[in-house]
Amino acid sequence: MKNKKKTEHSEFSRQGLGFDLLDEVDSDVLMLDIKGRLLDLNRHAQKTLGVQRDSVLGQDFRQLGLETLCSVEDGTCPFEETKKSQERTEGVHLQESSDGKVKYIRVRAYPLQDAVVSGGAVLISRKDITGQVLVEQQLQQSQKMAAIGELSTYIAHEIRNPLFAIGGFANALSRSQNLSAQEREKVQIILAEARRLENILKSLLNFAQPTEGRLESVDLNSVVEQSIALMGPSCEQFGVCVSSVLQDHLDPVQGVSELLKQCIINMMKNSLEAMEELGHGELVLRTESVGGYVMLHVEDTGPGIPHDKLEDVFNPFFSTKNKGSGLGLAMTKKIVDNLGGALKLESELGSGTHISVQLRPAVSS
Repeated sequence: MKNKKKTEHSEFSRQGLGFDLLDEVDSDVLMLDIKGRLLDLNRHAQKTLGVQRDSVLGQDFRQLGLETLCSVEDGTCPFEETKKSQERTEGVHLQESSDGKVKYIRVRAYPLQDAVVSGGAVLISRKDITGQVLVEQQLQQSQKMAAIGELSTYIAHEIRNPLFAIGGFANALSRSQNLSAQEREKVQIILAEARRLENILKSLLNFAQPTEGRLESVDLNSVVEQSIALMGPSCEQFGVCVSSVLQDHLDPVQGVSELLKQCIINMMKNSLEAMEELGHGELVLRTESVGGYVMLHVEDTGPGIPHDKLEDVFNPFFSTKNKGSGLGLAMTKKIVDNLGGALKLESELGSGTHISVQLRPAVSS
């Protein structure tokens, strides 16, 4: 008899609130009483939870795997907030999927007065807004990178002329026969710093330039081997052992050969600079085909990156090292993004760094 009353109350709510219409909504909609017990849910919510409506009515939402209704980024619980304030509340919570990817779930809570539902209730809607969030993040990143590119070009051009004059006069001074040993040493320092600044300016201009090129079918294994040949002597100089594990018959990737080579060299330089102070280390480059994509892995045994710095590693001018412009990884990400690929960096202090590059296979003609 108790179950019959519960069902009748739910049906009354469903008809009185037009809940049947909510079965057509492409998001979860649930109605909870003030104690958090489930009064009703739409078809989409039933599919999400993997339950039948009649089997869960009257249960506490926390027992149905819906704890995330209160697990939001800013620490608020839309259900509890709306129950207390009798006003609409909204929050976003992060949910990790089975494949390790993060989903953004928007939770909205609406109060239902006692006149609508006996005892009062809260209407909850949940919607996966991951796609929207990622598009907004990409747009913000693109705008930021465009602004940085324009600023980099302006700074480089404004500094280049006076820098050219400084370097020219310092070079002329270095040829003077009237300099003491101490004065000559100071002039050499000026020349060295001028050359270092010139290299930074070149990096700025390279970063500001478009990274698009004519897409072609690229043998990634070959590009990796070419990059190792170029960087090998530098690695050997600092006691870093470089090796590669390349998958046989690897599918060609869609890209631009020179740009991909630039990416690989940038990542190798990043690892080399991290291990340089140690005086030893290992750098391994691996290729493989996974899930319809071609993967490149660059792994080192360097000191690693602090956890609180990981979000900044692809930002222009950010660096955890004393040397370098902080543009190498930013440029690499820019190129990979433009090729329709993805870049992921994992690192722990004392455990080295692992960069994964996901590239699209070349389109068969």
